[in-house]
Amino acid sequence: MAKIPWVTQAELDAQKAEQERQRQIRTLESLLAERYAAHSRLLATDADPAEIEEVKDEIALILEELGGLYNATTT
Repeated sequence: MAKIPWVTQAELDAQKAEQERQRQIRTLESLLAERYAAHSRLLATDADPAEIEEVKDEIALILEELGGLYNATTT
């Protein structure tokens, strides 16, 4: 007779939380790549320094949020 693997609600919730964390990471990594590309374009075109700083600030915020997600553990 085949053994049916039982999964508790807590395990299901943890799996869903991990999937959501991974989705958020992918989204932020994509946004980060876009902001890095924008920063490079701004530097290459001698853009306004204030605009370059704004993009750098956005990059820093994304990196901070990603750091929290990378270090998060789901139980």
